[in-house]
Amino acid sequence: MFKRLAQFTGSFYPQNPVELKNLIQKFFNIATVSKTKTKPKALLVPHAGYIYSGLCAAYGYKTIEKYNYKNIILIGPSHVTYFEGLISTSRCIWETPLGEINVYSINELLPKKECIQESFDIFVPEHSLEVQIPFLQYIYKDFIVFPILVGDIDFLNIFNILAKLDLSDSLIIISSDLSHYLPLKENQMQDKISLDAIKDLDSERFDKLGDACNKNAVSALLKLADYYKWQSLILYQSNSSNVTNDTNSVVGYASVIFY
Repeated sequence: MFKRLAQFTGSFYPQNPVELKNLIQKFFNIATVSKTKTKPKALLVPHAGYIYSGLCAAYGYKTIEKYNYKNIILIGPSHVTYFEGLISTSRCIWETPLGEINVYSINELLPKKECIQESFDIFVPEHSLEVQIPFLQYIYKDFIVFPILVGDIDFLNIFNILAKLDLSDSLIIISSDLSHYLPLKENQMQDKISLDAIKDLDSERFDKLGDACNKNAVSALLKLADYYKWQSLILYQSNSSNVTNDTNSVVGYASVIFY
């Protein structure tokens, strides 16, 4: 069985497991838990380096900590490799400083006629999914990740795939930052537009006016949430200038729960 070794230790998050746990614990000590009326079905969290967006992500993970999920459907954008459609992987192991996890193909949860292409190698250089794993390992002991990388694909086609999944014992996690490299005031205006559409579960408005590096997956999630009559709750919002003090080129982050 193939094993994917951690690629972004020492850059996006600490390589030392004790330091990594301590950093996540620090975030959890600051983050507060927002109550939801029902068990959360999906989560939107950022994927920058932990010093920039780790606290924001912790708000999401702390909110789901008390719930158990057998399947984690983890969806991120491909920053490195261009391709069309969606890609998952065959069964393999992913490793982080906190240990190993089992990773299965999303095709195991889909009808055979809906199967998507698979690749192990395409996930190796991608950070958007890897940075979520230590948070999951911190709160859960037993779970399986079903990863999807998003290429060039319309959000309605992503929705059509997600709508065919049995979500009874699953959590969808969309890994995405918001707007990128705008001056602070423009960043704040743009992220408000995006988050207003997310709050209203308006996939068409987000598709037209929203900004996110995993935009089509976010739009698909909004359509799915509207389809199932879920609700959304914005847990936390921040941006890179809070850390860098650079207000000329700002990246936005948010944690949003869907239930």
